[in-house]
Amino acid sequence: MNKAEKSEQIKKFEELYKASQLCVMAENKGLDAQATFELRSKIHETGGTLRVFKNTFAKIAMGDDVNEELESGLKGPNIFLFGGEDFVNDLKGLMDFSKKHSEHLVVKCGTLDGEYIDESKLKVLSTLPTKDQLRAQVLNVMLAPLTGFVRVLNGTTVNLVNVINNIKSQKDEA
Repeated sequence: MNKAEKSEQIKKFEELYKASQLCVMAENKGLDAQATFELRSKIHETGGTLRVFKNTFAKIAMGDDVNEELESGLKGPNIFLFGGEDFVNDLKGLMDFSKKHSEHLVVKCGTLDGEYIDESKLKVLSTLPTKDQLRAQVLNVMLAPLTGFVRVLNGTTVNLVNVINNIKSQKDEA
């Protein structure tokens, strides 16, 4: 690889890194081509990007965000996940896949908005609800008082109709 190709790789990593909130490093311990394709497809569906870069290129591209802990994760053959708009879904896909293929793929660490995140925090982050789920929960909370009010009004109307029907049936009997 010549100098121009190396600088192009560093530039590409830097673009992906700066464009995404979440960057996760996972060690690839021998995923076969079919499994790698399956993982890339899964991540691509949720809007993320999965790429392989040399660790030295990643270290250069990350610049000041690299600390001792992150540098220790930049060892071995790594796959880099760059989270899309809904990065929790991307992370969930990677974590689920690593559970199924734990002997070949190990999630090590990452960065969230430039801050270091270890594996345990990534696991917790992957259990959070997605943006769509959070929006639905907020909408349900906002609509709950209105729904209750409508039910109360509807109950009053139903009770009035029942009273009128009972009066009618009593007059019909008499």
